Amino acid sequence: MMLAVWRSFLREERGAVTIDWVALTASMLVLGIAVVYFVYERGVASALGSVNTELSNIAPQAPPQAPSWMR
Repeated sequence: MMLAVWRSFLREERGAVTIDWVALTASMLVLGIAVVYFVYERGVASALGSVNTELSNIAPQAPPQAPSWMR
């Protein structure tokens, strides 16, 4: 009985496109997350570190001031 149910399930083609679409969408999501991670990790984080270093070298003695709209 159970074997017949599995055979029927495996031969059915009505949900094949849905399963393919879900797998394709999930793989694209994972690929997108990986790309964003590597771009951030190698590019943005490095650039932020460089900007932070440059800013600290330019004005190390400048006291922090409130913006003019807060005074």
